[in-house]
Amino acid sequence: MAGLFAASVCIAIQGCALLSSPKVDVERSVLNQLPAAVPHQQRDGGTVLVFPPATMPAYDTVFMAYRTEPREIAYFGRRQWGATPSQMIQPLLVSTLERTHAFRVVLVPPYTGPYTYSLSTEILELIQDFTPKSATLVLSLRFQIAGGRGCQ
Repeated sequence: MAGLFAASVCIAIQGCALLSSPKVDVERSVLNQLPAAVPHQQRDGGTVLVFPPATMPAYDTVFMAYRTEPREIAYFGRRQWGATPSQMIQPLLVSTLERTHAFRVVLVPPYTGPYTYSLSTEILELIQDFTPKSATLVLSLRFQIAGGRGCQ
């Protein structure tokens, strides 16, 4: 009786293994390319605090969006971002601002001290657009720079 029970357990386990869905490999991509050339300026001694970009809800995910029709949003099943768009774009903004030499220091939160300027960014769109003849990556950003806090 015990042998029959063990055999039925083995068959059941093998049967479940046959019914399980195959593992899908997900390809991850990142945005990590800095601009080849940036304008350079003389440092004005100011500091800038760069906040993490706010992101429209449809793009605030690691799922990579695409469209084949105007005003359509779909997500790839086997392609994802390596991090959320905000997590990828903020370091690029910081590095690019540092390379301009326009600011004495480029800061990021959780910094809470005084600063001359703050930069807020909003990711309005990050989508692969297949509606034109060739695929295009569309990245739309909104920037707002404001006076700082506590600087003289």
